Amino acid sequence: GTVKNLIKASDSIKDLEKRLLEFKGIGSVTAKIFIRDIKKVFFKIKNENKRVFVGIKISKGLEKKILKLEQELNPAIPWIAPPNLHITIIPPWEESDLKYALKKLENFKGGLKRFKIVFNNLSLKYRQGKASFVFLEGEARKDIIKLKTKIEESLNLEKQKRVFKPHLTLVRLKSGNYEDMSQKIKRQKISWEEEVFSIALFESLLLPESALYKIIKKIKLSGKNN
Repeated sequence: GTVKNLIKASDSIKDLEKRLLEFKGIGSVTAKIFIRDIKKVFFKIKNENKRVFVGIKISKGLEKKILKLEQELNPAIPWIAPPNLHITIIPPWEESDLKYALKKLENFKGGLKRFKIVFNNLSLKYRQGKASFVFLEGEARKDIIKLKTKIEESLNLEKQKRVFKPHLTLVRLKSGNYEDMSQKIKRQKISWEEEVFSIALFESLLLPESALYKIIKKIKLSGKNN
């Protein structure tokens, strides 16, 4: 699974070699031998099903606000890197026909207008009594609900039963005591507006130490927001 996802995350043979060299203990000779032996498999894997989702890549302005928040709360914990920050509209699914999915999304051009998401809540989520995630939560306005419904219908995807609420995962926490950070989160007053100019089809890749979210295609939204 690890090698397969590493290949999926690489755009080319050269990119794969570069990623291999980032691993501790792997030098150029070892990397070249690995590349030589894996070359045929590389192209076969690249053509397999992709785990994809529809989301929104956040703006540089919102990234800056999150980086400031990181310094205020706890810069020592592993915050999600800015390139991976996104808002999920449609959760991941396995797609065998990427061209079909892209064509369907491209058909939205001109039919959907830009909109805004207002983030008004920062919260610490718990699983089995342990702090697990830090979320930035937004309002589920009609425009984003309409967008989500149109995509689900167009791609024949199963609609989620739970109520949709846009959110942004900022931290995935490991075991530890986060009481101090919890109190800081409660004192935060959030009212951040994010203007959405485009949506994107992402590929989701699970790598050895983290997940990687690659933008396959951006689809621009038209007109002015409400």
